[in-house]
Amino acid sequence: MAEVDFVITWVDGNDPEWQKRKAGALAPGEIREIPVIHMEKTNWKKKGSAFLRAKFRGKKYSGSF
Repeated sequence: MAEVDFVITWVDGNDPEWQKRKAGALAPGEIREIPVIHMEKTNWKKKGSAFLRAKFRGKKYSGSF
């Protein structure tokens, strides 16, 4: 059996049961988008090497970048 890297879920927006759950969970105007810019510098070499170690050697990230 092949390994699964990630799963994408999909919801049919026309499903009446899902629309009821969505309407009960969120009040109109309760959520709004806020523009955000991440200004912290990123060490791309460190980030890339940490990703490759995690992907191919199974070693977890030790911290943020």
